[in-house]
Amino acid sequence: MKNTFDTFFKQLNISIIGGTGGMGRIFVKSLKDITNVMICSRDLKKAKSVAKQIGENIEFGVLEDCQNSDIVVVSVPLDNVLETCTNVIKIMKNGALLIDLSSVKSSIINNLEIPDSIEYLSAHFLFGPQGNFSGENIILIPVKGKQWIQKIKYLFEKLGSNVLIISNTEHDIKMSKIQSLFHFTILSMVIAMAKSKIEPNFYTRSFKMMIPNLKNLLNNLDVIFEIQKNNPFSKKERKFFAGLVNEISNLDHKEFEILVRKSFEDLEI
Repeated sequence: MKNTFDTFFKQLNISIIGGTGGMGRIFVKSLKDITNVMICSRDLKKAKSVAKQIGENIEFGVLEDCQNSDIVVVSVPLDNVLETCTNVIKIMKNGALLIDLSSVKSSIINNLEIPDSIEYLSAHFLFGPQGNFSGENIILIPVKGKQWIQKIKYLFEKLGSNVLIISNTEHDIKMSKIQSLFHFTILSMVIAMAKSKIEPNFYTRSFKMMIPNLKNLLNNLDVIFEIQKNNPFSKKERKFFAGLVNEISNLDHKEFEILVRKSFEDLEI
């Protein structure tokens, strides 16, 4: 099976729309020795420049050049995913596979009409542009067709990832907790610290160790706000957090200590 899939991917042509962006570049770099990759961008000069930076034998083009691709991957900002997918499926060849890498699924999947001539698989890489596939989690959501799912699962596992196959609703519910809730709690702390006007001279070592993570969030605020806005379960998790903080704030010291210690035991870290 392994050699069969390896040979299969060597013969494929994969186009990455948004291949000049952070996540798109990771995908291109990881696939360039496995299959034939083309970077697609609205800016042809930028696509050419990035292709040259990454390595030899990487093609470049615009969206219209995806018409002969076996797989088209859409890696663009969340607010542009639906429009980009809608445009590219009009030119994709019969039997081809569309993959989107959006971090919120329901709003895309429920509004995208996929013709019977192609298959559609939604994916979410649970790491940012600074990461890579090795040791990371990837979620796959089969939306239309069954011919490609095991091949794509094998591809990501070959790159070293742990692959989970779930539904789009389950994805959004779980991501509302691990993304929407997590981001909201950290950003709430940022707001509180700013309003408290704590001077850097008083930063503790543990707080200073958090600063690189806060800067990383700062550099990805656009994505974070898109997730907050588009995940249909974000608001529910924010309300849960607000109610929980209010409840915790009324505990006495011993009750608070017991709850925290128990929570650490229950949390898998």
